[in-house]
Amino acid sequence: MKVHHYTLPLKPLPWTQTKHPANLFYDNQKHIRNCYIFYFEQQHGDKKPFQGPLWVDREFYFPIPDLLRRRPTDQEMWMYTMPGLDHCNKLLIESMKIAGVIKDDKYICKESGIKKYSKNPRIVVTITELDT
Repeated sequence: MKVHHYTLPLKPLPWTQTKHPANLFYDNQKHIRNCYIFYFEQQHGDKKPFQGPLWVDREFYFPIPDLLRRRPTDQEMWMYTMPGLDHCNKLLIESMKIAGVIKDDKYICKESGIKKYSKNPRIVVTITELDT
């Protein structure tokens, strides 16, 4: 099994629905998606997109809110508030497809993920190619 790691030094953001004022649709997260795509392309290089059975593990490290900063700790803390993992995953998976990291999300056979607060906001993605 081959394992590939990607780190995006960005604050995790959830997927939001497309806005539609006056029945004109536009993507309000295009800039964020392009930042995700940039880091994926930079780290993936000229490799072919992954196909076949994949395990994708995602770690979302959110900035510590002011209310929790008063706690005297250097450890990362579990985040059990909104947004949910599924909303964070949507934007990330879409960016991985556009960047050419994965051919299609149908190849993801196993998923795992965590959400934590951290002094160092980031997204860590680990892709493991599973044996067929």
